[in-house]
Amino acid sequence: MTYQTIKANLVGGSNPNRTRSISQERTLNMYPEPVPSGAYPSVLLPWPGSKTFSDGTGSGDPRGIYTHNRTGVVYKVVGTSLYSVGSDGVETSIGTISGSGLVLFESVEDSVGDIASKLLITSDTNGYVYNIDTNTLTTVTDGSYSPGGSVVSINTFVIWQLLEDNYAVADVGNPESIQGENVSTVPSFADDLVQIYRFRETIYMMGARSIEPYYDGGAGTNPLVAVQSGTSPVGLISRGCVCSNENLMYWVGNDKILYRTNAYEPQSVTTPSVANKLKDYDFTGARVRCIKQDGQNFVMILTSSASWVYSEATNFWFELAYKAGEEIYLGYDYTYAYGKHLIQSKVDGKVLELDDDTFTDDGQTTIRERVTAPINASALGKDGGRMMMKRAEIIMETGIGNLIEEDPVVMVSVSVDGGQTFTNEQWISAGRDGENRIRVEYYAMLSFRQIQFKLRTSSANFFTFHSLAVDLKMGGEF
Repeated sequence: MTYQTIKANLVGGSNPNRTRSISQERTLNMYPEPVPSGAYPSVLLPWPGSKTFSDGTGSGDPRGIYTHNRTGVVYKVVGTSLYSVGSDGVETSIGTISGSGLVLFESVEDSVGDIASKLLITSDTNGYVYNIDTNTLTTVTDGSYSPGGSVVSINTFVIWQLLEDNYAVADVGNPESIQGENVSTVPSFADDLVQIYRFRETIYMMGARSIEPYYDGGAGTNPLVAVQSGTSPVGLISRGCVCSNENLMYWVGNDKILYRTNAYEPQSVTTPSVANKLKDYDFTGARVRCIKQDGQNFVMILTSSASWVYSEATNFWFELAYKAGEEIYLGYDYTYAYGKHLIQSKVDGKVLELDDDTFTDDGQTTIRERVTAPINASALGKDGGRMMMKRAEIIMETGIGNLIEEDPVVMVSVSVDGGQTFTNEQWISAGRDGENRIRVEYYAMLSFRQIQFKLRTSSANFFTFHSLAVDLKMGGEF
């Protein structure tokens, strides 16, 4: 039997099945993009690198970053210090935010007097109100307030999370003032309130084991009214593990599964293989952040153990990591401001800009990797047989060298034992600038029942992967 050139699917997400021989697919620091009318139906693109937006001031751990809805100014907390970050990257110290760990922010609605120029901040120990017009930061000291860790606004009302399963509606126009009769309890809860979150015109009381939606009824000292039959039996794993885009709200449930909804019914978007990974992570202090990149909506799950991303457009998952040693992703928190995607560095709290034309992370080498799904004899119309390979061609954009690295390479290795081990890497040129006609070809005479390819790059270049072509024929038993 002569060799046949078989096209194999190169583009995909991470799918680390517990049975390694079934699938050890991995996509690291790259993401799939569908191209319905292109030469190939999809492509793997590099996740944006990061470069300095602000040099950073102060010291301590990063605790959060946020863009004020009305003014568009960025605010961040590092250690116990609150800063504003201008469009020119200049940081200005504002005051002290006590405690440790993640802080959450809220812009007050533009509806009553100067209330629109206030920023609300919550930590694990206090609530704060920053008056932007007067440049004053005050601590909420009202006797009815107890720091629960989150705050939201809807219409003219500010709602503070209190301890246990309590919340309070502040006085209209004065978020620091809470009347005792405005303190309420989420009645359906048998668990503590983890975070209050607003999506569209609904307030979600997100507990440890259940979520109850409310709407603004517009009457009484507490205008919030529970949605009939809207309570969901899925809770929120940790404060900060919820986000939303223009279509959907996403959160990690108390079972460590990523859910979404546009109303009240939770829908899991987590594959079994990813769920098996997420179940082992500690979600204390984790963040879930929504980001739109190249017109695609993504959901980033940032934990202290690993960083995963879900693509709303493709339903694929992929991984992010920092440095050649593949540490967790550099971004601690994310916001969009000044027409830029900004992240707060987990290393030093400074603000970095995500940039499509930057292929390192804050100057550090970025590894990009794709491990394919297994290829077996079904590609030749036969199941369970042994095959032989002599050549594989990686179909990608070539001639991508630049002044920094004239001849970038793709590091290729294969596994014929179900992903248990991989061969030594072959370094194959992807072409200097202008060498757009070269082929990226991998030569090896191999016999196997199934094979997986691992492609890795560490070059600061625009690497994209389109498809894979493999020369195969059926072979006899050894």
